[in-house]
Amino acid sequence: MKVFFTAGDQINWAVDEDLSHTRRALENFVEFTDLASADVVFASWWAPLLDIEASELDGKRVVCFMHGEPARFLSAPNHRLSFEKVDLWITRSVQATKALKDLGYNAKHVPYLANTSKFERLPLESPLLQSMAKRLAVKPGEYLIGNFMRDTEGGDLKFPKLVKGPDLFAEIMREACRRNLTVKAILAGPRRHWLRKHLTEIGVPFEYIGNSVEQDDVAINTLSRNEINALYNLIDLTVVSSRSEGGPLAICEAPMANCKIISTPVGMAPDALPDRSIFRTASEAVDIIQSDIQSGNLESALTETLETLREKNSMEVIRSSLLEALANVMYKPVIRSGACSPSLPRNNLFIRSIRRAKRGVSGRFFRKKIVKIHFSKSSCAAYPYRLLAKILTNESNIKETGFLGESDIIFLNCATDWPLFGEIRINAGLIILLDEPSDSMEFQRLLDLLPDVFLHPSFAATVLSSKSLLHRFHEAGLNIKKPVVIPPLIDASLFNESMISGEENSRSIVLLGPSLIASDFVKDTKDILSQGVEILTIAAASEPNTIWGRTLRVNTLRRCILYIEADTNSSSLRRIREAQACDVPVVYREQDDAAKIVGFGGEAYTDIVSMRSAITSVLENLKSYQALTVSEFDDYKAWVEMIVSIVTRNK
Repeated sequence: MKVFFTAGDQINWAVDEDLSHTRRALENFVEFTDLASADVVFASWWAPLLDIEASELDGKRVVCFMHGEPARFLSAPNHRLSFEKVDLWITRSVQATKALKDLGYNAKHVPYLANTSKFERLPLESPLLQSMAKRLAVKPGEYLIGNFMRDTEGGDLKFPKLVKGPDLFAEIMREACRRNLTVKAILAGPRRHWLRKHLTEIGVPFEYIGNSVEQDDVAINTLSRNEINALYNLIDLTVVSSRSEGGPLAICEAPMANCKIISTPVGMAPDALPDRSIFRTASEAVDIIQSDIQSGNLESALTETLETLREKNSMEVIRSSLLEALANVMYKPVIRSGACSPSLPRNNLFIRSIRRAKRGVSGRFFRKKIVKIHFSKSSCAAYPYRLLAKILTNESNIKETGFLGESDIIFLNCATDWPLFGEIRINAGLIILLDEPSDSMEFQRLLDLLPDVFLHPSFAATVLSSKSLLHRFHEAGLNIKKPVVIPPLIDASLFNESMISGEENSRSIVLLGPSLIASDFVKDTKDILSQGVEILTIAAASEPNTIWGRTLRVNTLRRCILYIEADTNSSSLRRIREAQACDVPVVYREQDDAAKIVGFGGEAYTDIVSMRSAITSVLENLKSYQALTVSEFDDYKAWVEMIVSIVTRNK
């Protein structure tokens, strides 16, 4: 079997390292070759596949790593193009494998390597260990808690990288200090700006291994694997506080260096760690830490983790899994589209580099050029898409037009618009908007229409309001083409206006979603709610289809201590996002899409018993849950990125 490997991400970190491990696992078992001669194209991540034309993949199978949770990649607009090219996704955790298969994609679990050549227990006389110990300046009796992940977004170094959960890590450290535990945070690596500043503000003791500078410090504060290994050897515990992960690699690294580790239930954590090493709230994490300080309870968990990693994350297991994946994919039929252009040789790295550079130049050009978008009348009838039109046209280079002929991008509501647009041939990208169908008849209508939509020459993307909607189509036998899952939008301008009534510190309302009846709720929960709490429903709080109604709802939310949602549709997701934007913890009916929005800022329930438990947990730790609510208003950036990419590729 002949295999061609695409390039890594060229930053000599996780993706490049994974590519190196994969090549090492397969050498002597397959023949490494160029693209033209390959039977299989192996991509270490999805982006390089966009630089290979479909015609260059004729007769070849494509295998690609997915380094992260599928839900995150489904929200990356350009990722939709890779789904058309990949025959098999290599996932790094059991839960990621299941998530992809549930959506109709072929997936194989291949775990990360527990790299014993880089991460190991060091002897006490190790010069590197002694040198690093001097830098830590540890006081007797201090319990050292490490976190070596980047916590700050690279754009302006002011905002937390929420996917890595630095706010949860800070909350864990604050709660540990509140309980008078002798803990100290150890931070290392680049882009630790937000967490260093925040820990200083809340009075948590920490040590930073690096040079404290204001500018981007990737070039000066990136540590070698040997240095990170030495740190693992010196600290007592590593905490993974992420909201979403593919691994993380720390779960393979820290235990090999004899460092205890606890984690949120993300990525490979449930595969490698025992249940007692996994936490879901700051309070749970501190309970584990306190127990370990007092009784050393994590020692046995470390032993179990090491046994699991040696059994399931060895080079032999990875090699066997990769060879099995390659053998299976070779039996699948290959269907590609497009013919090879005579001006673009099939296997020429220089030509592909030129193509990539041209797209980059085109992208920058179209970010400056006026891009004209058109919303059909029916697509603008719904509030979310009226809001989308408003947000997009706030961009200086995006203008709305009423004329189809001059449009670069056309937004269509599939159910009502496609019968009118299906026969039109226009030089514009078509973006299909799919919201939750109102009933089974509308859903069936979409099932009938969408196969023709996907064949239209101008079809560019299918935008869905939730992952559960994508799953629903798959269960009905239809795999959505070029999917992008973007959560329901909320109007950021409403959250920047002053309150109409009430003060920020006078929160006393428990707000119920429209499906909950206040009288029944009070009957079921009156014994766990404190006196003076006012119970309101969404219907009483606002009329959501008017700007005044939405403003009133936002100002009501600002006076809430808790929001409770019983529905599981796109409208409920929008209400949950509004609550989170007002720093209101949410108790919600269990659902993946809602869980991704709420994160650590609330609790899920399945019945009245678990609802009572969730409400009690939130109210007992209200300040912690409030601190972990997430307000993100940058959804429009994903839309702009997608629009630019569509226009660039259409020209």
